[in-house]
Amino acid sequence: MAVVFIASPESLPHGFVHAQARYDSVFEEISRLAPDEDILLVVRDAVGERIARGVRMALSNRRIGIYATDAPVTLFFMYAAVLDLLPADHLGMAELVATQVAANSQCQVLVSSVAKISRPNPKLLDHALSALPWSRFRVDWTNQQITREKQLRTLQAPLLIAAKSQAQWKDDKLDPLPNDVVMLPSQPDSHWEAKRWIELSVFFLYPEALAQGIVDAGAREGAPRCVSCTRLGGGERCLFCEVPVKGNSHDVITNPQPEFAGGNL
Repeated sequence: MAVVFIASPESLPHGFVHAQARYDSVFEEISRLAPDEDILLVVRDAVGERIARGVRMALSNRRIGIYATDAPVTLFFMYAAVLDLLPADHLGMAELVATQVAANSQCQVLVSSVAKISRPNPKLLDHALSALPWSRFRVDWTNQQITREKQLRTLQAPLLIAAKSQAQWKDDKLDPLPNDVVMLPSQPDSHWEAKRWIELSVFFLYPEALAQGIVDAGAREGAPRCVSCTRLGGGERCLFCEVPVKGNSHDVITNPQPEFAGGNL
């Protein structure tokens, strides 16, 4: 089984197979794969999902699975890293990958405006304050909260991944990120739709440990499988057949996590 990400290369680890949200681009990547190989298309937005569904319909077979996520780019980067480590017959468990990553991370972003953010939902006052050029907000994606703060919060973890807009606040207005952070390239598409933003996710387990947890879950007796194609599943429905997945529920593996400290980075 292969994974094709309908996403920008800047949102992925180097060398991962990706396609643009266009039919010709996705068909081109699929044509390079073995004709009998299962393929998981991973998409980040409604446009990509529409293209993926159109491709699957056009090819008229059940060897193409679709996993859609609206996760911010630093979490998406981690999803991709974990998916790449899974055995081919475990890629139907992509939803469990997202669950495990979420349970072992904290994601926050500092933005200059929340006027166009719908998740989490800003308060009316936050919408109004977004019009002021000096406004700054901290979006806690993990806990789905928005607060009016000037800096990101402190949290220690083995792995830190960050991304930011090309336009940034002046250096003396923003505390520097830790030296060991993995900084992604500038993103062509902003999840946050703000002029200035900087996103930081901290992870309490490395991709290898998360992938091993998924493999272990798939090996347990009674692991959820599709009632039609018998592929392993990580959610309520099969990513390939879209029919129910049945079996014992998966346990979420977590490391003890501290809460965001009130201080700044």
